[in-house]
Amino acid sequence: MAETWIYLSPHLDDAIYSAGGLMGRQARSGDRVWVWTLFAGDAPPGPYSPFARFLFRMWDMEDGGGDGAFARRRDEDERAAELLGAETRHFMFIDAAFRQAEDGGPFLYPADKHLFGRPAREDAGLGRRLLATLRRELPENARVVSPLAMGGHVDHGIVRAVAQNLASIPKRRLWFYEDYPYAALGPDAGEKFAANGWTAEVTPLEDRDLADWLAAIAAYPSQLRLNWKTAARMEEAIAGRARAIGGARLWRRKEEAR
Repeated sequence: MAETWIYLSPHLDDAIYSAGGLMGRQARSGDRVWVWTLFAGDAPPGPYSPFARFLFRMWDMEDGGGDGAFARRRDEDERAAELLGAETRHFMFIDAAFRQAEDGGPFLYPADKHLFGRPAREDAGLGRRLLATLRRELPENARVVSPLAMGGHVDHGIVRAVAQNLASIPKRRLWFYEDYPYAALGPDAGEKFAANGWTAEVTPLEDRDLADWLAAIAAYPSQLRLNWKTAARMEEAIAGRARAIGGARLWRRKEEAR
């Protein structure tokens, strides 16, 4: 029986970077696969923080700041998902790197180091707004896949917390993916999660699954230089990741997997 899978992606690339091979495989099997990106909204009007301007430069979008940059990134996301047979939905919450205090106040995360750790005080209500949105919009029987928030990025952590709140809803089926590339920066997560009440579901990937995944990641040209420098390095890293974990791996709480 065909299923509906909804992958919650904090930003415009996270879910496909982390689980694109599995998405393509699911879509070819007849399942309906969605990528819902939550922090996909346009940046507010400038002036921008030095860190925000740095990101525009790395994305080769210095001429498109604000609305132009994120419109182009949403286009990339749609092309990437299409290569996997998936669909997209973009929510207009703002990426942490571009969030400001009210009335054009200071940027909440003015440097890369501020993105990792506890959310800013001004973000206290953001999770509640996200939760209300997803409670309203998620189909009742969809299988929801959330980031584990490996790496500690504030937006990933907010999305995981929201997803865990969704798990309290009867019949809501919830899985988690390992945030890539953060998941590859330290020791493999398998033993740690298995020892703390989690169970893994590993799906082997065929050559076509991997090829489609690589093509989908390459459909984000604005992000390539920032994450891998070159396409060859990206392909080597993703293929190595798939070999290391035996394909694609999702996690569930053991008590929820029964």
